Amino acid sequence: LKAQPQVAAETLRSVLAVRDPNPALTDVQLKLLDFTAGYYLQSPAVVAQAMLPSLRYLPPQSLSPLPSPQPAPGRLLVGPYPPQAWLPMIRATLASGRQALVLCPSVSYAQAARSALSSALGSTVALLHGRLTARQQSSIWSAARTGLASVVVGTRSAVFCPLPRLGHILVTHEHHGGHKQWDRNPRYHALTVARHLAWVSSAELTVSSVAPSVATVGLALRLGWSVKTTGSPPVSQTVVNLADERRGGNRTPVSS
Repeated sequence: LKAQPQVAAETLRSVLAVRDPNPALTDVQLKLLDFTAGYYLQSPAVVAQAMLPSLRYLPPQSLSPLPSPQPAPGRLLVGPYPPQAWLPMIRATLASGRQALVLCPSVSYAQAARSALSSALGSTVALLHGRLTARQQSSIWSAARTGLASVVVGTRSAVFCPLPRLGHILVTHEHHGGHKQWDRNPRYHALTVARHLAWVSSAELTVSSVAPSVATVGLALRLGWSVKTTGSPPVSQTVVNLADERRGGNRTPVSS
C-alpha cells in the first residue's frame, strides 16, 4: 500500500471557518426540515430536496436576522370564506412589514385565489405549485426569500418556501385531501407542517373550511383558537367511545 502524504497542521481550517455565509436553506427552513423529517420519519435529505426545487438556479442571498419564535395565535374559520374575506388579514400582515402564505389544496384553487388577491393587492402575489418548471419555482423561491414577493399562494409544497418575514399563514379548504402528500416522499400534511412553521416564525395561523375535520376542531378547542362561523350552522359532531357502548350491550360497529 502506498503511504498517504502527511498534511501540515497549519494548513488545516475549521469547518465553521469555511462554511457558506449565505446558505441555501434559511434557519427557519432548517428547523422545519428537522421537524418534518422527525415527525414523519423521513430522510432529512428527502425533505431538503423538497425545499430546494433546483439548487443550481438559486443565487447567493443575504438573510435578515430572524425574530425569536413565540407562541402565535391561531383561528378557525368555519363556512364559505372566499378570498375577499381574507383581505383584511393579509393587508394587516403586509402593513406590519411581514409576508403572508396562503396554502390551497389544488392548483385550480391556488390560481383562483392568486387572481383574486392579485387584483386587490397588486403584483406582489406569487403563485407556487408543482406544475411549474424548476427554474420558475426557483425564481419564486428567490423572490420570496428576498422579500420581493410579499404574498405567496400555492399548493402544499409552498409550505417549504423561504419567507424570512412570515407573519401569517392561511390554510384554505382544510378538509380537502389535497393538503396531504401521500403518493411520494416526503409524505406530510400541509396543515401539520404549517402549524410548526407558524411556531418557529412567530406567525399567525388561520385555518378555513366549510366542514373542518374533527381532528382540527379538537385541536382548535384544545389550543384555545378563536372559532368563527359564517353561513349555515355546521353539523354538530359528537365523539363517542364504542368500547363504552359495547360494555352497555351495543355490539354493532355503529353508535346507538
